Amino acid sequence: MPASVDTKLYYSIREVAELLEVEPYVLRFWEKEFPTLSPRKSKGGLRLYKQSDIDELRVIKELLYTEKYTIEGARRQITTGRRNGMQKIRKENKRLRAVVAEAVVELKLLRKKLD
Repeated sequence: MPASVDTKLYYSIREVAELLEVEPYVLRFWEKEFPTLSPRKSKGGLRLYKQSDIDELRVIKELLYTEKYTIEGARRQITTGRRNGMQKIRKENKRLRAVVAEAVVELKLLRKKLD
């Protein structure tokens, strides 16, 4: 993944797969199984994932891999209000983005001092 993750609006399936540590075919499968997941497609048919899609994928991965839900069980959790898990992840992502942004500012200041 590029260092400036937050500067992009869209991510390729390869980038998202690497970020989530799954194969691209897994993301394509999840897209078919979870109606809440619908990345945009380019004119050429390439999937383009927004940050909200990545957040949703993190929830799906957590439900399937960590909490050991079946596909149907995970789908039910998502569609029947299991949004608190996604909200926690979004909140943590927001917190981490703020930490990274603060670190970038500090690094820029250090760089100015060194120049």
